[in-house]
Amino acid sequence: MEEAQPLKPVKDDKENKDNKDETEEPMPVPFGMMGVAFLCNVLQYSVFLGLTMVVLMVIHYFAPF
Repeated sequence: MEEAQPLKPVKDDKENKDNKDETEEPMPVPFGMMGVAFLCNVLQYSVFLGLTMVVLMVIHYFAPF
């Protein structure tokens, strides 16, 4: 195993953050706003479907048949 090298101090970037322009442009959304809305709706649908399946499995497991 190699010997560990001593750690070097990291320079603080506070000076660079203060010099940045506050009017930076936001990053573009990869799929567009319609794509993001679609993905949110699909995620919501899958969560509801998954919870419904869990509830049905619990009812099936504890059913007094």
